[in-house]
Amino acid sequence: DGRVMAVLMLKLAKTPDPAVVAAVTGRPEVVRCYSLSGEIDLLVEIGAPSVAEINRTRDAIAQLLGRRRPRDIFRAQPRQSIGIDTGIR
Repeated sequence: DGRVMAVLMLKLAKTPDPAVVAAVTGRPEVVRCYSLSGEIDLLVEIGAPSVAEINRTRDAIAQLLGRRRPRDIFRAQPRQSIGIDTGIR
């Protein structure tokens, strides 16, 4: 559909954290959200019309996490995929 898609891997400060999950999944850019066990707590797929909007969405979600920012982001555009390690740990 022409949207830029990204997958965020999130580590929550505590689990479960229904308030943070509700805030994340309530965003219109969030396509899917998976709860995981292990080091990563949530796998969040987001879609937006531009990379700039993906970045704004990532930053807004990061604010919900406080110090625990999204660990990695993978951006995909139609017919092309690239993986980006943001270096945020």
